[in-house]
Amino acid sequence: MKQFLLISFFAFLIIGLVSCSGEASSSIEEATIGDIQTQANKSAANDKAKLTSATTKKGDDIVRSSATPADPIDSVNVAKIEWLTDEFDYGTVKAGEIVEHVFKYKNTGNQPLVITNARSTCGCTVPKFDREPLPVGETAEISVRFNTKGKKGKQRKPVIVTANTFPTETRTFIFGEVVE
Repeated sequence: MKQFLLISFFAFLIIGLVSCSGEASSSIEEATIGDIQTQANKSAANDKAKLTSATTKKGDDIVRSSATPADPIDSVNVAKIEWLTDEFDYGTVKAGEIVEHVFKYKNTGNQPLVITNARSTCGCTVPKFDREPLPVGETAEISVRFNTKGKKGKQRKPVIVTANTFPTETRTFIFGEVVE
């Protein structure tokens, strides 16, 4: 990796010397790896400050931003979602029926739990959830509605939940068989 970076740096330096005027190339020669690293660190700090200060919705101050090399994500001091049941078998239903189920979960972490998104892989499965922060130790639910219109055979639909947990996504499943 170091060899690759060193070769890339020298290639960049040579290209800069060949394609620039004398004044511009001399400024490139004066640049050091330390200067480049300092500039990158300043840029990362500015990006982090922008992410931290940009709170637009209630609960955003609880939701973690992306990790940087200087500030890795804390995988211990986060909310944790524990599904009381993470799968629901609706058995056999006729095509066109609507299947509904409520998935219950508990915040077993040590921070308030904030669900920022819940989705499925198609429009036939629609989850509904509360965006309010869930205190540690409390339970809540996500209701899921699966429209079997146009479906046939065995079906298994995920509900993908994004929250301030580690990892950020967890899944529940609704499944069964649709007959005509």
